[in-house]
Amino acid sequence: MFIYLSIHPSIHPSSQPAILSVCLPVCLSVCLSVCLSTYLPACLPVCLSACLTVVCSFFLYIFKFLYFLGCNETLTGFNGTFHSPNYPRKYPDGQYCSWRIAVSPTQQVHLTFTNFSLQSDNNTDGLYVYDGENSTGEVLGVFYGGHPPPKEGIYSSSNHMFLIFKSDRSGSYTGFSALYSAVDYSGKISVFLRGHYL
Repeated sequence: MFIYLSIHPSIHPSSQPAILSVCLPVCLSVCLSVCLSTYLPACLPVCLSACLTVVCSFFLYIFKFLYFLGCNETLTGFNGTFHSPNYPRKYPDGQYCSWRIAVSPTQQVHLTFTNFSLQSDNNTDGLYVYDGENSTGEVLGVFYGGHPPPKEGIYSSSNHMFLIFKSDRSGSYTGFSALYSAVDYSGKISVFLRGHYL
């Protein structure tokens, strides 16, 4: 008996059995009831394939919501730390995480990295840093393995900074660990693109 089922590639392989363990018993119970009045060997594979596609999609939606919920944070302390998912172990594929940093209105944000290890190619895994409360702000830098953040850190122009971390569907590294602190406003701003300050 062949049953086709495709789990979304953004879900890490280690998590896929957990999704199947939830939706398979539900579908097996439904399909046994449906197929008892027909020819079971012919009906069961078709019913299970159809049911698993629908039911697992529902559980997948719930799973992804809970999975991503833990890596979207708002940080409001005078200083603090944050890191990529699973750090210092490898981050999973298909991540989309954000951090919103807000400090006192009379101060600006200074961001530094204690470790940074992502895929070396652009347009694979990357960290996007914005000047402001969200991704509509000016881009302070787009960083990846071949283009890491500057050692001296990054400054916002105001009391807000916003970051997005994205990973693609293949190849992961240990990610990053970052430290931010509120500093007295000096008017200094870091826009670090193509290896140079602008």
